[in-house]
Formats: sequence, C-alpha cells, structure tokens
Amino acid sequence: MADWLLAACLCGVAAAGAAIALWVALAPTTPELSTVVDRLQRRTGASTIELAPESRLDRVGAWVQSHAGAVPRIGVPDADLDLLGVSSARFHAHKLLWALAGLASPTLVVAWSALIGLPISWTSPVLLGLALAVAGWFLPHLLVRRRAAATRQRFARTITAYIDLVVLERLSGASLAAAIIEPAEVCDAPLFIRIRQAVTRHQLERRPPWVALRGLASDVDLPDLTELADTLELSGVKGAPMADQLKARAADIRNAWLHRDVEAAGAASQRQVATTGLLLLCFLVFVGAPALLRLVAG
Repeated sequence: MADWLLAACLCGVAAAGAAIALWVALAPTTPELSTVVDRLQRRTGASTIELAPESRLDRVGAWVQSHAGAVPRIGVPDADLDLLGVSSARFHAHKLLWALAGLASPTLVVAWSALIGLPISWTSPVLLGLALAVAGWFLPHLLVRRRAAATRQRFARTITAYIDLVVLERLSGASLAAAIIEPAEVCDAPLFIRIRQAVTRHQLERRPPWVALRGLASDVDLPDLTELADTLELSGVKGAPMADQLKARAADIRNAWLHRDVEAAGAASQRQVATTGLLLLCFLVFVGAPALLRLVAG
C-alpha cells in the first residue's frame, strides 16, 4: 500500500472516530419520566445524587461505570462530583472519551510521518497510544479535583455574606429558624442554593436547621459552616448570644482571605519577575552568542 493511501486511511479513521464521539456527546435525548421517578424513589443516603441519564453520553457513562469493575482505577470522587453537580455516569463518560482520545492521537503522528516519508515502526504508536489512553482515563480525576477545590474556595468566600445576613436577621428580632432560612433565599449563589435545599429538606423531616448546616458542611468540606452550625445550636438550645461572636468570626474569615490574596499576589509577582529575567537571559544569549563564537574562533 502506498504511503499516501495509508495516511489517507488513517486520517479517515481518526475523523470518523471524532465524528462519532461528537455525535454521542452532543445528540440530545428526552429522558423517560418513569426512569426519573424510579431513580429518585430509590435514592439512598449516598452523597452523590444519581439522576436519570439525559443524553446518550450519560447512558454510555452508565454502561462504562457498570463494566469498569475490572479496570484499574482510583476511587470515584463522589463528594467532589456532588459538589459540582455532575453525575457519576457523566464522569465515567468523560473518562471513556479522554481514554479514546489518547488512544487515537498517535494515529495523527503515523499519518504525518507517512506523508513526509518518514517510516515509523508500528510498535511506537501502539505503545504511545496505550500510555495516552491510561493517562486519559485518569485525567478526569485531576480535573474534577481542581474544579471542586475552586468551588470550595468560592463557598468559603461566600460564607461571610451568609453569616452577616444571619446576624442581621437575629438583630431585627427574627426567630432562629427564620434567621437561618431567610438569608438563604436572598440570592441564587451556589452556596445559598445548597443551604436553602438542605434546610428545606430538614424542615420536612422535622429536624433542627443547624443539623442541615452541619450536614452540608460535611458534604462540601466547609469548616466555617460547621462553626456557624455549632454557634446556632448553642443559641437555639441554650439561648446563648451569638451576634457578636458571628461578627467576629466573619471578620476573621475576611482577614484570612485577605492575607491569602496578598500572598498569592506576591507569588504571582515573583513568577512574573522570574519569567521576565529568563526571557532577558535568552535574548542576551541569542544576541551575544554569534559574537562570542567569532571571538572564540578567532
């Protein structure tokens, strides 16, 4: 087979695989109502809420999840997925897509080498494809952890606004339950939505609202929310004053984030100086190397 024909076949296979992956990922479907109801009724105390697949991508991910028991893998980050609102099926679908992308990427290298007339042994693309497939399989874990860490940072910054609103509600004479619920309804920030949902669920179960805050703090790994729940519990059970304590806690959180921002800005400035110095050094080497070589040769 001619080299150009082999390259054309490989490019065609790669293009067909990419087209199929995009069709699976983007083609919308309508979920069945009975499936949604069954999933919601069979929901247990797991931290990740499993919703009915809404697309072909979710169905593919559910199939991968059910058949991935024999594949070496890191544990599924259920807490991070629940924090991001991503289903486990969608997470496994992304793992499959990244693995297929890594497996197919050496095809482009083989096609390009065939076009320029550079022979490559078949073992090199195969080994490279397997290595990239393994890396692609584990890449979503890293991406989910980074996104979850960024979300937790946003939650930690938002908690100060919620604490201030709780204090204002209590100072205005609102009951403790109202002081917990009403501030969560003032906006649609992600943390406020999570607090509103948790408190509403615990109200239906006839449990104190600070229990909902403590459970949410455990789910999203937010110690400041745990301290708020403990303070509200002391105020609700023993009648302890909480306004001054919560104000001081909110000020401490703001000061801590201010120091972190200052340190991050200093680190960014240092990286910028180092990068500028490296570019200047490369420029000096590029300009002075010819003169230095002529001096040494002479």
